[in-house]
Amino acid sequence: MRLALSRRMFMAAALAAPLALHLPVEASTGGQGSQVIELPLGDDRAVPLTIWEPEAAQGVALFSHGYNSWPTAYDALAQRLSSLGYVVLAPLHPDSLRSEQAGQISPQDSFRARLENMAATSAFAATQFPDLPVIAAGHSFGSLDAMLLGGASAGGARLRDTRVTAVLGFSSPGLVPGLIDASSFVGIDVPMLLISGTQDTVPGLVDDAEQHLVPVQQSGTAAWGLVLEGASHDFAADDAMLGRAWPVVSAFLGSQGQPDPSAGLVGISLAAGDRMILSEGAER
Repeated sequence: MRLALSRRMFMAAALAAPLALHLPVEASTGGQGSQVIELPLGDDRAVPLTIWEPEAAQGVALFSHGYNSWPTAYDALAQRLSSLGYVVLAPLHPDSLRSEQAGQISPQDSFRARLENMAATSAFAATQFPDLPVIAAGHSFGSLDAMLLGGASAGGARLRDTRVTAVLGFSSPGLVPGLIDASSFVGIDVPMLLISGTQDTVPGLVDDAEQHLVPVQQSGTAAWGLVLEGASHDFAADDAMLGRAWPVVSAFLGSQGQPDPSAGLVGISLAAGDRMILSEGAER
């Protein structure tokens, strides 16, 4: 795995801090069926790692939560992935309101820690589940972490994990000057499904919900964007909204490893008002 950082990245990461204003709904913090372990980082530190493990594991999902959020806020999403056979591995980042470091770490240092946490989580997956295919997933700022694992760049940071074969994103942090622009997504070289909503805005950062589709439009490979009518930035913690998106998610994940990664998405039915966009790579 390649982990590359730059000074420009740390300066720009501070601009993304307003994402802290948007948290998943509290009703989804049950964490049923999950366990938490302390994952050593190799420098006398450890990160809490929440694990959802199905009875018959068929894959691994490296999941990164949104800024200021926490893994079990996405319990409904994790359980849906687990029902498809994925072991979900979700580290607790230090920007989380449930971290012991909450309010004590700068956005720049938090971004560095996110990258280190995801690298350590991937290494854990390689040790514990060496024969299972791996996807990267995330919500909001966490979706950027997932896209970095799939080949994206941000402010000079790179985190490409060659074991990752697909990216599943729920919303995005938008475009952040100095950190994320349209060129950030050109390096993505694995199939990607990015889900957003018509009401998916973040005051001060994302005023136009269409901005979340830029990663799909600029991806260097086959990518799909699903836009849910009426969904806000926090839809990833809303099981009803997830239910609307799930036929597409299931079809996308079910097609990975096949000669044609789009096979399951051809002609798929969408809920009324929802729409799908495709990258040039997906259209070919």
